[in-house]
Amino acid sequence: MTIASTTEPFFLATTAQEAFWDTEKRIVFLGEWCRLFSRKEYWQTLDATVAQSPYQTLAAVEHYYACASEICEELLTALTEALNEIHGTSHSLRFWRIVIGPWLFYYVHTNLDRFVRIKDVFAQHPDLTTVALSEQSFVVPRDTMEAVDLCKTDLFNLQLYSRVFTFLGHDFPTVEAPELPQAAKQTSKEKLTTRLFLLKAANFAVKKACTAIKDRPGILYKSSYFSPDVELQLFLRTRGKFRPVGRKPVRGAVGPTDSTLRGRLASYLPAGDDFRAFLQQVVPLDLPRCFLEGFRELADEASQYPLNPTAVFSSNAYFYDEAFKVWAGASAEKGALLLGSQHGGNYGVAKCLKPQEHEAAICDRYYSWGWHDDGHPVVTPFPAAKLTGRRTIGADNSKKRILLASTASFRYLVQFPFLPEYFDDYLAWQQLFCATLDEGRRKDLSVRLLAEDLGWDLKHRWRAAFPEVYLEEEGASANFSDSLAACRLFIADHVSTTYIEALSANKPTVMFFNRERYSVRGEAQRNLDLLRKAGILHDTPQQAAQVVNEVYADVEIWWNQPERQRARQEFCNVFGRTSHDSVSLWSREFLSIFNAGLKAR
Repeated sequence: MTIASTTEPFFLATTAQEAFWDTEKRIVFLGEWCRLFSRKEYWQTLDATVAQSPYQTLAAVEHYYACASEICEELLTALTEALNEIHGTSHSLRFWRIVIGPWLFYYVHTNLDRFVRIKDVFAQHPDLTTVALSEQSFVVPRDTMEAVDLCKTDLFNLQLYSRVFTFLGHDFPTVEAPELPQAAKQTSKEKLTTRLFLLKAANFAVKKACTAIKDRPGILYKSSYFSPDVELQLFLRTRGKFRPVGRKPVRGAVGPTDSTLRGRLASYLPAGDDFRAFLQQVVPLDLPRCFLEGFRELADEASQYPLNPTAVFSSNAYFYDEAFKVWAGASAEKGALLLGSQHGGNYGVAKCLKPQEHEAAICDRYYSWGWHDDGHPVVTPFPAAKLTGRRTIGADNSKKRILLASTASFRYLVQFPFLPEYFDDYLAWQQLFCATLDEGRRKDLSVRLLAEDLGWDLKHRWRAAFPEVYLEEEGASANFSDSLAACRLFIADHVSTTYIEALSANKPTVMFFNRERYSVRGEAQRNLDLLRKAGILHDTPQQAAQVVNEVYADVEIWWNQPERQRARQEFCNVFGRTSHDSVSLWSREFLSIFNAGLKAR
């Protein structure tokens, strides 16, 4: 809501860095990300309000998504010319789309959001004052992964906002960044069973053996999303035609930036409206070092990869593995096929999903988990790589726990349409679901939290609201497959990979998500309606909780009813396809591509 004007200007808090807030003034928080749950007792005492979001409808969000996509294409064309000139290369637009595309779309989405929010809040409150980050504290990311990781932090977001302030002509006092220790990253560790040890040993032997046939034609993969045992089976069934690339990821340059090189970029970038003019100023400052100062290092590492692949296959190395991307792009220019595979449950369901569009754009063949895309004929429905070799679980009344696999979103937007405001709503729906459960069912509830909290204080929120709920932290307990097998009932409160894993395993599942916050592709709506009609998918958390209360006592009878199973099977055939013959289907597919490649040479 808009605050009535006074003679005293309001202070705009753009981040959760409390040391930079002026609490002597009334505060306007730019968004909920400023108000950490762990600091609730403090900020509740302040004379403050939260700025109205500039995104009041899904249509508005989709508008900015479309704008960002258009700008990405303009910038990609300009940067292709610029980087080829600077590096003395003649790579294609596709090559640079493969190499810089993931960074570019995250960067444009991120900066468009910051630009829109700052313009909007100053339209609401023209007399705002705030602080900016000193340019001496600005950082340039080394690569795509660091660029995205930095977007999780308050200081880097203050840097982004500060660039907008300067462009819009606001001259605010500046602050230096404090020296803060790097937070250790939490990683999920697999329990090393005897079987897993033997599989790892066998795959290690395969990688060693592959060095002897490194430059022979083959379908070479990295980050396949197949399990280690399936990778081994595919290697054996194709007689080594499908084999791993044994190179470790290279993060890119860590040295200083070259202002002369960066100055040359600006003249290539398109002008236009105010946001395009803003990007013309900031892209040369923010382009990750691995694409400019460190590109030679990436090219040298890429030259160590196999010389003549028939095809390159990956599920997610196309995003953050910079040397791999350079090699894949160069291989495509020499005639190799690029093969991609779906790696998330949003794919094929979400109406607006930039990673899906990017992967389909760079690949010659892209394997979905069962769905088609009329706009991208390269999309090929196939058994899901991640689910290949998975066993069916089924309904079992002897199990006790109710498993809810929670998620966490960035506190600051990194891609439309996934707004921080929507995650606030998501947390509220979780609380409504839990509050509607019978007391006994709440005590049976086990909430699986991601290892990385992203600043939402999810553990503290759960313990404050429902201390009786058991919290299962990823990385500190069993992997998801084991947790799924051990529960009686699975709860899916968002669209992601976990609900696909549950449904494909025939685990009794109750779903809900906010349709006003998540646009669905038209092709996916029919299948979701099947789940809704079958009583699996629900439109509110209260409805979902009531179903849990009703069916928990005998999930076997409820889940195994023919109409419910038909809906599940039909849905999975399109969005989580499996087959008892998946390994054979994949091996035949790879051999067919290999043989076609030999004939073409």
